[in-house]
Amino acid sequence: MSPFSTLFFLLFLLFPLTGRADFPWPSEKGETDKTELYNLQIKTHAMNFFTEDYFRYFAGANLNIIHPVFEIKTTYDYSITEDYHYFRPSNLSLKFTVPNGQWIIGRKPIQWDWADQFWNRGLWQPSYADDTLRPQWAGLTGIFREFNYEEGQITLFGSGVFIPDSTPPFESKNGKLISDNPWFTAPPSSTNLEENTIKPFFIVKEELGLKDLLKFSLGAKASYKDFYIAYSYKPMNKIRVKSQFIMDGSKELKGNHKTGYEQRFPLAPVILQHHLLSGGLDLASTDSSSDELQNTNYRLKVSLTYNHPEIHDLQDVSEIFFQHQTELHSSVKGEIHVKDPLEETTLHVSYTHQFLLGDKRENTLEKVFPGIKQEFFRDDLFQFSRAASTGITHSIKFNKQYEAKIKARLIYHLLKEYFLFSFYSSLTFDNSFSIFISGDLIFSDFPFSFKQTKEDIGIYTNKSRIFGGLSYDF
Repeated sequence: MSPFSTLFFLLFLLFPLTGRADFPWPSEKGETDKTELYNLQIKTHAMNFFTEDYFRYFAGANLNIIHPVFEIKTTYDYSITEDYHYFRPSNLSLKFTVPNGQWIIGRKPIQWDWADQFWNRGLWQPSYADDTLRPQWAGLTGIFREFNYEEGQITLFGSGVFIPDSTPPFESKNGKLISDNPWFTAPPSSTNLEENTIKPFFIVKEELGLKDLLKFSLGAKASYKDFYIAYSYKPMNKIRVKSQFIMDGSKELKGNHKTGYEQRFPLAPVILQHHLLSGGLDLASTDSSSDELQNTNYRLKVSLTYNHPEIHDLQDVSEIFFQHQTELHSSVKGEIHVKDPLEETTLHVSYTHQFLLGDKRENTLEKVFPGIKQEFFRDDLFQFSRAASTGITHSIKFNKQYEAKIKARLIYHLLKEYFLFSFYSSLTFDNSFSIFISGDLIFSDFPFSFKQTKEDIGIYTNKSRIFGGLSYDF
């Protein structure tokens, strides 16, 4: 083991942790770090990607307010390196209690399907994805009606407003799409079509306006004992992009066969509606320990999700648009949960598998140039269509003033053939001040070497990193 690896391992052991993060550790329904009406957290941290020779610095705050009439949950981060402000309001809602449930108006996250966040799909609810491996999930926006029963619940949802995923910020400059955000993947500056090299010149032709966000949505979820089913017809959270491939023969091409010929690509956003259906079960055992001070529980979760996007009607044969295919996701997860007055441990193993249904829809350009989709519109490296996962969460209270937690998860992506090892840890003093360290290691072979964490995964840039910082809760 190298000196760096030894230091890395020691830091991981010495700073077992607490902290808030969604993926790879989505919160269970109803789980909160604190139960007070009001919680304000200020924070700062530094981050280093192994492919960069400098640190990125951040400062910000989290605000949570849970009132009988309204709820607010929002985060703010200022990236000093990017000189950019990230505001992420994920819950802004009013609540009106009625005898058998409540009405909710505004933006409210709920758990439609446990596997959606656990496998980073983002089908049900939008997210703030400026950090792909630590997205912050937000709720749908509209009117909710909850009916509570003794052994179940029904939730109805309707809306005429759509708020999509918030992606890393970028701008178009001299025909190139650029961003200081490390999670933004820009299209290539050149590509080979036939025997000529094309230099794309990207033009952001249209931007989303208020009229584009006035989209109809409806949804419903019903749960009874250990079973649940949920359906929604709504816009897809991820915005699609289309362009045109037009070579004007009346104008002389800019460039030459050595440097490449400039080709203009006007970009326009597309919002697709889709039908979404999820169902599954969540089985939990009763306490199985004979020790009154320790409880051991077993849990089995199963999920099936059917996603059927509508076909986008192309207005011109020269338009480039890659239609989303109908898919079925199946997931299973097993957990062991051990708890006593001072310690709590959860172990999990899980697997997910995506089935593509129906015929693949291709446009003319994709048939002529099969590799153009992979070059210009890459899939997300961290969309886990077929993957296995195992992990641990452990917390320990040393006394009334000190608490530590450990979270670690190892994922293997079967299609892209790489491992992702994520950890997040902190030590908390007096339930307020926390010091934390976290990281993500991406490598192709196991056991891994530090060299692998700098090597790209196929066409994708390696995003291995480590970061740490401080936070204080008021």
